[in-house]
Amino acid sequence: MTETMLIRGMNGGERSIRETAQFIAALRPQAAYLSVTNRPPSCPRVRPPNHATLEAAAGLFGRHITDVRRLFDGEDAAFAPSGNAERDLLSIAAVHPLRFEAVARLLEEDHADWSVVEALMDQGKLFTVTYEG
Repeated sequence: MTETMLIRGMNGGERSIRETAQFIAALRPQAAYLSVTNRPPSCPRVRPPNHATLEAAAGLFGRHITDVRRLFDGEDAAFAPSGNAERDLLSIAAVHPLRFEAVARLLEEDHADWSVVEALMDQGKLFTVTYEG
């Protein structure tokens, strides 16, 4: 298996994508994953390509590789709740930035409300970042 991260302005051109797909096809992977950065990266100029470029990349990879898997079609916001919303939020956020929808779902499954998030933010244990909108 391989994973190729597509980055706007770096490797999102048709030639680059085609050459990358041909190179990876020569490796004969079981599957080739295409991904994008969907969370704030450490380098602020790193951005995902636009939707048209992603669709074109999937098509170009598909011409050379049988099993192409897209990791940019959405995010599964399923995290296993323990019943302790504060602990769950802190342990997940320590290693995995959370989208608003994922936090809301976790709170619901933990039978908690948004006041847990507000308290953690007031304590400086949790914070928000706006990314891509």
